Amino acid sequence: MTEAERIVADTDILVSRLLMPASLPAQAVDKILTSGRILASDESLVELATVLARPKFDRYVSVADRRSFLRLLHPFRGVRIVTPRDYL
Repeated sequence: MTEAERIVADTDILVSRLLMPASLPAQAVDKILTSGRILASDESLVELATVLARPKFDRYVSVADRRSFLRLLHPFRGVRIVTPRDYL
């Protein structure tokens, strides 16, 4: 059995995925969500939620769509929670 592909996607990449679904970052995130795992820390997911809660995104993406996106990244779906020491 082979190990699934894994990537660490920072907040900027994930925000880009949400705002520009046809972009290269979006394609990379979509690919890994269908065939692998995103690795993230609790802190990076909190940062993403904080960034997406900013009112400046209201004109681009609805609050409901932002919440749906965060649910997509829930650890039981697309993300594996790790700490840096897991890979030292």
